[in-house]
Amino acid sequence: MEVDISKHIVELLYEHDVVSLPGLGSFVGSYKSAVVDQVSGTVAPPAKTITFDDNLRMDDGLLIDTIGKSYGITFDTATDLVQNYVNQIREVLDRREIVSFPNLGRLYRDFEQNLQFLPDVTNFNTESHGLPDVKAYPIATPDPEPVLPVAEGPLVIENERSSGPLPTAVSLGRLINHWLRDNVLLVGILATVVVVLLLFNILRKPLDEATSSNETQVNVPPPVSEEEYKNDFPPEEVPREQKQPLTSDKQGAIVDDGRTEEEPKTNTKPPKNTAVPPAVVEKPAVTTPAPAPAGDKTGIIAIGSFKDQANVAKLVGKISAAGLTPYQTANGALTRVGVQFKYSTPAELNAMLSTVRKKFDSGAIIIQR
Repeated sequence: MEVDISKHIVELLYEHDVVSLPGLGSFVGSYKSAVVDQVSGTVAPPAKTITFDDNLRMDDGLLIDTIGKSYGITFDTATDLVQNYVNQIREVLDRREIVSFPNLGRLYRDFEQNLQFLPDVTNFNTESHGLPDVKAYPIATPDPEPVLPVAEGPLVIENERSSGPLPTAVSLGRLINHWLRDNVLLVGILATVVVVLLLFNILRKPLDEATSSNETQVNVPPPVSEEEYKNDFPPEEVPREQKQPLTSDKQGAIVDDGRTEEEPKTNTKPPKNTAVPPAVVEKPAVTTPAPAPAGDKTGIIAIGSFKDQANVAKLVGKISAAGLTPYQTANGALTRVGVQFKYSTPAELNAMLSTVRKKFDSGAIIIQR
């Protein structure tokens, strides 16, 4: 004889709120009122939901008594059938498998070995059983018109030829929104103009600072290092003597021993007719320097290269005011400015170099000997 115990459990839940499985737990039914789902626009009827409580393991005798009466068997036989059914459920749960009860739900153990029950959508409420979900959408009702107070006394009609009802009051924010919506192009143009003006003000400040910095240093030639001079002058314009290294004597003066880079220095004494270059001693600046010495050689000392002719003219004026002969030549877009003078010995050349570096620029170099 085959007995479907799960079928009897489902039938008992329609009439009873608790149906127990002896030694395992009980199915418990609870009332659930109608639910309105605003998102899906449906209304669910009242129902009785089913849960499983493994703490209610006591046998209430309801399931055993129902099976005994349905199949005409004794109480002990029905008890054995129910107990065997519970043992089978335990074995399935111990294997970490799911026990399915048709039209009721599924029973399983979670990771913590606790019994969990997932009910089906069956409605066990006999009063609303079989009722489907109803589509329901909210109805928008207009706001009631305000009731105006009635003034006491006779009604006075000021203008009988009224053109119609008075316009309703509109908020300021709503008027602004309508204006912005109707004038999108104008708003975009105004925003672009504001952004351009802000960028112009931001970029104009560093430009003004750079311009003011240039204006304050008009009379001062820009400092140029010796390496920049060497890179600025073409090799063919520098005589061979310029490429020779300068040495210094024991007193610190810059002298030219007439050697090339390939010739080693010897300990030969200078001829008696050769003048020994004196030591260069820096003296305090004077307002009127000594005139350039006259000799049989022409030397040129470069002070700086300028792109602005106004700076060229100012530096030339300063050289002339110092009693020296200015020198200038075009080199592409730049104009090289320096001092041209006559000399006889390397000592005179070095003395003039010290004077020019002291008065104008410490980076001045000799470009012609």
